[in-house]
Amino acid sequence: MKVLVKNLGGRPLKLELDISPQDTVASLKAQVEAADGVLHYQQKLCWGGKQLQDLGAKLESYGMRDAGDGKVHKIGLLRTYPPPDWIPFQLEVRTRPAYFMIEVKPRDTMEAVKETIQRAKGWKASELLLLFDDATTVKGNHFDESSSLMLYAKPGSQCYGELGGAVGAVGSDEDEDEDEDENEGSSGGSGGGVGVGGDGGEESDVSDEDETEEEAAERERRRGR
Repeated sequence: MKVLVKNLGGRPLKLELDISPQDTVASLKAQVEAADGVLHYQQKLCWGGKQLQDLGAKLESYGMRDAGDGKVHKIGLLRTYPPPDWIPFQLEVRTRPAYFMIEVKPRDTMEAVKETIQRAKGWKASELLLLFDDATTVKGNHFDESSSLMLYAKPGSQCYGELGGAVGAVGSDEDEDEDEDENEGSSGGSGGGVGVGGDGGEESDVSDEDETEEEAAERERRRGR
């Protein structure tokens, strides 16, 4: 179906786009950005008295239909300049087998991040685990474009195997076993060297000296008789 995107403020702008009711709001914004250069996070789109705000929602969920009569839907565009906490960036999300990128905002909570992952990958947000409290924010946890976010799955969840297991599954079991073996080996060696060769030797030397002194005292006592 055809839509006409018209700028409601500032410079004149009319974009005619060919889209589908199955397209998401994010997809529509991406087309507007590609056609005119207005960044997607600066776009406020309105249609039928409603703001197209939910990026993951399909256009048909707002009532937009293709009636097959060639009707052109008119969409209003307002260019906004959001504060820094609203400006999104690409964040790398790592799982045991792979990694992928998602778009987040500094103000997003970690619960919102899980919902973004759900929209991108289809994994249920309720089955995902992050090493941060759900109420904390991307900014509060000091994430930026150079960061990586580790993602795990709850045991028994549908995506458990796909994500490589729950917290601690990413190499930690094997690493812990190796560390334990190394620690046991090193403590055993040092314990043997210090405990037996060091402390044990000193103790035996002291006891030998004490025994020799006692014998000497006994000899002196006998001589005195």
